Amino acid sequence: MRLLIRYFQPYDQLVGLKEEVLEIPDGSTTRDLLRILVDRHPSLAEYVSFDSDERQMLRMVVVQRDEFLRLGDKLVEGEVLILAPISGG
Repeated sequence: MRLLIRYFQPYDQLVGLKEEVLEIPDGSTTRDLLRILVDRHPSLAEYVSFDSDERQMLRMVVVQRDEFLRLGDKLVEGEVLILAPISGG
């Protein structure tokens, strides 16, 4: 499947790209995508947790179709946003 990955600050600066297109296997999960991204861009490693949704969402948020993705969620072809966690008050 083809994904358009869009990076927002600070991740765009870490990888040196605003966006990139990746071909990944059908049925891939968010966890699979994050492993691919860390392999391609080792500078992302400190922002990725593979063991806990809570930890992952504190470090980096992955969004597809206006939904925050959990590590085990299956991806669909299309756009994926890589965002910094935000909080409000």
